[in-house]
Amino acid sequence: GKIKHYGLSNETCFGVCEWVKAADAIGCPRPVSIQNQFSLVHRNFEASLAEACSPRYYDIGLLPWTPLGGGLLTDKYLGPDGKVLPKEKWDPESRHAKYPNWMTRFMSDKVLNCVQKYADLAKSEGVSMTYLSLAWCLSREYATSTIIGVTSMEQLKKDVEPFMEGAKPLSEETLKKIDEVHYDCMNPIMQL
Repeated sequence: GKIKHYGLSNETCFGVCEWVKAADAIGCPRPVSIQNQFSLVHRNFEASLAEACSPRYYDIGLLPWTPLGGGLLTDKYLGPDGKVLPKEKWDPESRHAKYPNWMTRFMSDKVLNCVQKYADLAKSEGVSMTYLSLAWCLSREYATSTIIGVTSMEQLKKDVEPFMEGAKPLSEETLKKIDEVHYDCMNPIMQL
């Protein structure tokens, strides 16, 4: 059989350019998608890949993985007061509690402080953290969908809400507030 479409994963801007150059050189189709990490706490894609992958240039759609920050950008790690719970109070069946060495880059105080700011924003906007996180991804012109993982039907229902017909997109004001949080704690999972 023939490959009609293909995508890239965890690629850099240089790598995307090389893939496109190689495809053009041998006369085959260019990649149509890129699967890279992208979330409210990891927006590195915007630095250079968003431009290279935009419809104006290579037209490669982003499929963000871990748009919910490994679960931290959901309400699962918040207490009834909307505050991030101390790690020892996390549900023992939650992924980060059950597997403390999994995605440790999400466990720093910087990340948890940033998550708290997004939790406060979600609460002020009257939406869940899950909705805020996924609706924000959908607001990016270069994101064509998102890659989500769930462990229950309840999680799936929450995760698909922003994608449903009639779902309310985030307002320009909310997107501006998200950017303000981002400027205050930019890409915290990349910091030591």
